[in-house]
Amino acid sequence: MASIDPDRVFTLDVGDRPTLAFLASDLSEARELAHTGWLRADLQTVRSAGAPLWNGHAALNVRMATPDESEVYRDGWDASNTGIADDKPYIYLVNID
Repeated sequence: MASIDPDRVFTLDVGDRPTLAFLASDLSEARELAHTGWLRADLQTVRSAGAPLWNGHAALNVRMATPDESEVYRDGWDASNTGIADDKPYIYLVNID
C-alpha cells in the first residue's frame, strides 16, 4: 500500500459542504485545480440527493483536509489501486446518486 502525505490532501467545500478531497503539492495548486472548467462542469453534472453538487453560484473554497477527510481520500485511493478512483483525481466526500 502506498503512503499518502496528509499534508498534501485538500478539500473542496461547495458553499459550506465538504464535497471532495484531492491531492495537490500546495494550496496554490489546490486552488488552481478547484477552478478548472472540467471540475466545475463535473460539479454541476454529478448529483447528490437529487441536486447538483454545485449550482454554479455557491462559493468554492479550498482548504487543507481534516484528518477524517484525509482518511476517506486515502481509503478511496487504496481501493482504486491506481491512485485515482473512477478515473478522477479526487474522491467525493458526499453520497453520489
